[in-house]
Amino acid sequence: LHLRPEEKVEHAVGASASSLVHLTLPSDCAAGGIVQASVIMKLMDNVAGIVAARHCRKNIVTASLDSMDFHHPVHNANVVSLYAWPTFTSARSIEIEVAV
Repeated sequence: LHLRPEEKVEHAVGASASSLVHLTLPSDCAAGGIVQASVIMKLMDNVAGIVAARHCRKNIVTASLDSMDFHHPVHNANVVSLYAWPTFTSARSIEIEVAV
């Protein structure tokens, strides 16, 4: 998508929201067949990056993570569904919430 600076496009949350589905594999797991936290974090960063790229239509980077709570372990061969949407935007930043 190529836009001239004078062409403003309205950004709706629904248009920027995204989802990702991942089947966990043995390579995602630590001993005992539980998926490593870093794998979940990578998936979360991927889906948040998709949301940011859709919304901003520019190059983006992850600058920080406010908080993360793990409520249940994820095991090998589980399907992980992630949903992400923007919750705040400004001229220089975007906040994205991710639910797993």
